[in-house]
Amino acid sequence: MPERRPSKIGDAVVLPDHPTPRPNGRRFVSGVFDWLTLMVIASTITWAWHDTIKVRRDGRIVEQMQPSGGAQLLTLGFVALFWVGCYSRWGRTPGKALVGLRLEAADGTPAGFRRSLVRWLVTDVGWVIAWLAPRSWESMTAYLPSVWPLFIYVPVLLDPFGRGIHDRVAGTVVRVAPLERPPWKQQRGIDGSS
Repeated sequence: MPERRPSKIGDAVVLPDHPTPRPNGRRFVSGVFDWLTLMVIASTITWAWHDTIKVRRDGRIVEQMQPSGGAQLLTLGFVALFWVGCYSRWGRTPGKALVGLRLEAADGTPAGFRRSLVRWLVTDVGWVIAWLAPRSWESMTAYLPSVWPLFIYVPVLLDPFGRGIHDRVAGTVVRVAPLERPPWKQQRGIDGSS
């Protein structure tokens, strides 16, 4: 039999013996779970550390809670730590672990810190620009957090290997990979070998 060579897909290599299914339904569920988790944490940070401003609404002046600059930076730092830390340490977020997915480099090796950081930066650059932009840019950046995910995630639906722009730039791929048993729960033979 001839030797199987890796095939080239975009800018990343996918090995034929390491298949890449398109787990779009699972990815959606994991994304919603992770997003809800982050929203609860961000809301808690905002509630604990906010500014109260007075705004005019329907001819009346009402008080409105607004996250302080420190709360926004703390939330941004936590979001970065969540995505980059989970992917570089375990290859999955809690949502991906829930549905049996793993982020890997396209060649099947662990994604690592650099690829995880690049992937997060590409994914969340719209949010980062909107959060850190001066108030005078608000008219230009108001829709960026809503439009940017379309640019990033629509290719996931169109790509034969389910890779979005963030995966292509970082050289990563999301694969089906159920959780392994921890070493202390693996069954051992009579002689102590596993």
